[in-house]
Amino acid sequence: MILLISMLFIAVCHETSAQTNNKGLITIGVSDSIQSSILDEKRDFWVHIPESENDSEVAFPVVYLLDGDKHFTSVVGIIQELSATKGNTLMPKMIVVGILNTDRMRDLTPKHGNQKNGPNTSGGGEAFLDFMKKELIPYIDQKYPTKPYRIYIGHSLGGLTVINTMLKKPELFNSYIALDPSLWWADSAMLKEANVILNNKSLTDETLYLGIANTLKPEVTIGTVTADTTHATQHIRDILEFSTKIVPESSAKLDFKFQYYPDDGHGSLPLIATYDALRYIFSWYDMDKSFIPLILNLEIKDVAVIKTLKIHFQNISEKLGYTVLPPEDYVNQLGYGCIKRELYEKAEAFFKLNVKNYPNNSNVYDSLGDYYAAIKDIDKAILAYHKALKTGAGSTYSRDKLYALLLQEKAHTLVLKKNH
Repeated sequence: MILLISMLFIAVCHETSAQTNNKGLITIGVSDSIQSSILDEKRDFWVHIPESENDSEVAFPVVYLLDGDKHFTSVVGIIQELSATKGNTLMPKMIVVGILNTDRMRDLTPKHGNQKNGPNTSGGGEAFLDFMKKELIPYIDQKYPTKPYRIYIGHSLGGLTVINTMLKKPELFNSYIALDPSLWWADSAMLKEANVILNNKSLTDETLYLGIANTLKPEVTIGTVTADTTHATQHIRDILEFSTKIVPESSAKLDFKFQYYPDDGHGSLPLIATYDALRYIFSWYDMDKSFIPLILNLEIKDVAVIKTLKIHFQNISEKLGYTVLPPEDYVNQLGYGCIKRELYEKAEAFFKLNVKNYPNNSNVYDSLGDYYAAIKDIDKAILAYHKALKTGAGSTYSRDKLYALLLQEKAHTLVLKKNH
């Protein structure tokens, strides 16, 4: 029932983050690079910037994604789906920075460890952490429209790197997503470090989501694997020890959730686990499903509805660490939904809230004009359309509506003169 009400009440957004360039290609990002003095090499990365249709979205939180060439398209797609597609507001729109590898073994291993196949360049993870902190993040913040909320995502050795960063430099990111992390690396050294650090550091401001793939041998189950001592199960045993013992028994008070995915292996896990992780991290972001029924309840006055909306976005602001106003397009949809159902006081309240929050946006005055036109207050509608034309870039829609009203007024005046 709630889904039906929502579909009838809120118009579908037309926003999309895929952009068509002058060659007719559909793109989801750009390629960029910096010269790293710490790593003594050029580092390439891909950047996705969401499209914005209103004044509430001039800057965005940032996802930093390891193994960017492998996971960039899927992560961008998940975020678009949850933040924009068909009017979804389950999480904020976000910039995605997909970091490409030069020497993956070097950068994504905090300590030197055994590597049987190929050259062993492992152990450069601390230098890579310095690169992230001192070079890449400052560069992204300087060049792109960022907000001070960051998520770090890594798979396998990348998941090991994510956990290492959370333990060593937790302030770099607000939330961490570790996908089937290689905690077995360097004789499970990360487990020993985590056990010490998590009992000597408060992590009450950080969130960690950990996805566990099914890497079990056929004869072993998730319930019996901890008793297995073979090398083949070391990967999942270390993850389970971290998830079921080290973190929950520590004093760090970390916001932590882990999930075992019995139907997904090490390679297929990232897609579904990233989706679940983002849903968990932003479980507080979307308006409660009771909000639409609250609007439709005739006994609930417009003042109470607006207060509920404001409180929700105050909570979002506290979680993200910066001010987030109710999005202009979202509130606009609520206003038009109220007009459709003749809830005129609530419609007026929504449109006037947008005028207050976005006084330099021509569309908020155009919408207010539509409200006045709907209740037949032509004089106020004309004033609102005039204001829309004079604000920002103006609006051809406002001009056409204004001319139609002026012609209507003129015709009405002529009829009155003729009758007299």
